[in-house]
Amino acid sequence: MSDPSPTSSSNKKQDALLRVLKATTQLSAQVTFYAAALGAILLIPGAQLPPALAVVAGGVGVNALSSLLERVARGEDVADEEIRRQVQAAINESKIAELLTRDEFQETIAQLRSWQNLLKYTIFRSEETIISRLVEQSQQYTILVNELRESIAEDLEKLATREQSEKMLALLQQLAGEKPVRHASSQTSYGDYNAVAGPGGTANVNIHYHGGEPASPPIRPAPHSQFRRRLSIFVASPGDVRDERERVHRIVEEMNQPGALADQYGLTLQVLDWRNAIPGAGRPEAVILDQLQLESWDIFIGVLWHHFGSPTGGQDPATGRFYDSGTEEEFRLAYQAWQEIGHPHILTYRRTAAPATLNDIDPEQLTKVQSFWKEFGPDGQHPGLFQQYETPDNFERRVRTDLTKLLAKLK
Repeated sequence: MSDPSPTSSSNKKQDALLRVLKATTQLSAQVTFYAAALGAILLIPGAQLPPALAVVAGGVGVNALSSLLERVARGEDVADEEIRRQVQAAINESKIAELLTRDEFQETIAQLRSWQNLLKYTIFRSEETIISRLVEQSQQYTILVNELRESIAEDLEKLATREQSEKMLALLQQLAGEKPVRHASSQTSYGDYNAVAGPGGTANVNIHYHGGEPASPPIRPAPHSQFRRRLSIFVASPGDVRDERERVHRIVEEMNQPGALADQYGLTLQVLDWRNAIPGAGRPEAVILDQLQLESWDIFIGVLWHHFGSPTGGQDPATGRFYDSGTEEEFRLAYQAWQEIGHPHILTYRRTAAPATLNDIDPEQLTKVQSFWKEFGPDGQHPGLFQQYETPDNFERRVRTDLTKLLAKLK
């Protein structure tokens, strides 16, 4: 896991929330916990929030907290006293303490990707005071703690260092109410969770249950429960593959049908692309990304043929180079997030058929496409595996197969 770039939009927001939570450590652990829950809600765009959380986010006190987070993210020097005052006002106005006593509200909070990422990011930033407070308070909420245990366990293998994996494993044990048991060998045992140091200090993690069955199995929503887990699929593609984009929408619509795959897994799938954004002032791609925020993407699907797209005016924070298209900007942000937190899952597809006529080919655009795919090599800027296909029908079959396999892992 590489050190997050300070100019990354998602990390700026998470760092701002950590700054706010640090200020609350002078107060009770409950205040820190409630502030974290409200912060996780505010990290999700309003249009993508479940109704119950949208009501909370619309309150006066929570809106004031949102403005405070924006100020901190911009680098303003906000006094701790002001932060604590705003946080306490938001907690009181939102009635978050009362809401968290309801099982359905706990479940909704626990399934927010922003809440899950906050715990992981707090560990990554070694904010042990904050994480211990969050764990301590989480133990009061059965559904919340079970959802979090499962979420964290799913990401153990994505941690890059043994130290980080051990912190995460210790957190899992705290969530289970158990005391970690350390051994002097290279293998560190934590009861139900087992980490073995691999090459270069990486952690190879095996999760198993002693006695065959877990003492406290994670709670998952029933297939027909009204509290279903939502997975967002972001599609990045230029105009020459609009057919493929529509195929993704069709696949997801079919998977969401009663009795179909997503329904069987207790999931609701949602496709996001630039058409979901409403008009706004500013750099167009920034307007899109501000509304369809990276933190909400569970799966990223990128598709290219012979057209790369138009420059967006945005710059890669790592290199300072201007992006050549919206598709490129979206892909690179997704890839950077995957490097940092192992999320979203990235699926990329290349159409290899020749266009109908040579007049459809723009040499400059084609060169950019070819350069992009070369960077998937082992020594490239974004090494990885992509799939090739000939026709939109081939693409639809391929994506349907890939999503079927992936959802079985993400359910």
